[in-house]
Amino acid sequence: QEALTDLGNEGSPAYLSPIPQLNSPIFFIRSTINVLIQTKIFNKICQHFQIYIERSYAEEISVNLEENEKKNSELNQYLTALIERVRYGLEEGIYKEITRFNDNTSSELQQEREDNLDFLTTVDVLTFEAQPNDIIWIDDRCCNQYPNREGALIITILEVLDALLVVNQLSQDEYYEKIL
Repeated sequence: QEALTDLGNEGSPAYLSPIPQLNSPIFFIRSTINVLIQTKIFNKICQHFQIYIERSYAEEISVNLEENEKKNSELNQYLTALIERVRYGLEEGIYKEITRFNDNTSSELQQEREDNLDFLTTVDVLTFEAQPNDIIWIDDRCCNQYPNREGALIITILEVLDALLVVNQLSQDEYYEKIL
């Protein structure tokens, strides 16, 4: 019943059709298969029936899988390099870890917070003990609408790019390429 509800109008034919026997062949066209994949019922259908799809759709799926594997590989390389850069920066003192504030909230709320990395990151950035000359870089309208927090400037990518432009570390073309 839940699967039929998920299908919406697709699951409510105007007439009653015969129910196919298990392990029967079912031939799909692209639009039908897309609806079933989106409603997460396709895997169950594959377990109980012989599935046939259009060759062009199978080829498209294959191409998409290859493209996604390439993107995943590139993302994995990028993340590995980023992790190494941060690790090196922490070891060499280039980056400093923000010390988490002492929180006396309930364990249930604390667990909820621990599961929400966006929340934790924002809390850490907004509650650390600010030192003279500290700058907080936040590209989030909710937070960067304020000019500072306890004397620590709150800036965005634009201010960083402006600073690089002023000291000739970015050309005007590079600057506009980054912001557009």
